[in-house]
Amino acid sequence: MVEDADYGFMLWDGASRGTQNDIVQLLRRNKPTVVYLASEKRFATLREEPEVLQLLNSQGSAKPNQAVLDLEPPAEPGPKPRARKISA
Repeated sequence: MVEDADYGFMLWDGASRGTQNDIVQLLRRNKPTVVYLASEKRFATLREEPEVLQLLNSQGSAKPNQAVLDLEPPAEPGPKPRARKISA
């Protein structure tokens, strides 16, 4: 479905991970997507992948699926934990 579409129009309840995945897949193919957020009774137009994260943050209760999590930049590497010697 995503490959055949020229753009997306999603009705989203703020919870469906399948809808999240479709949004991400459309944006990865440079296809704009209009999302109707049922809980807020408003429309959001997304054109780039990072906008999905902004949309989820505005939802608060929405949990991102793996496709969305893959959009997040990797965390900066921190210091490696030091090995501790354990005495018997």
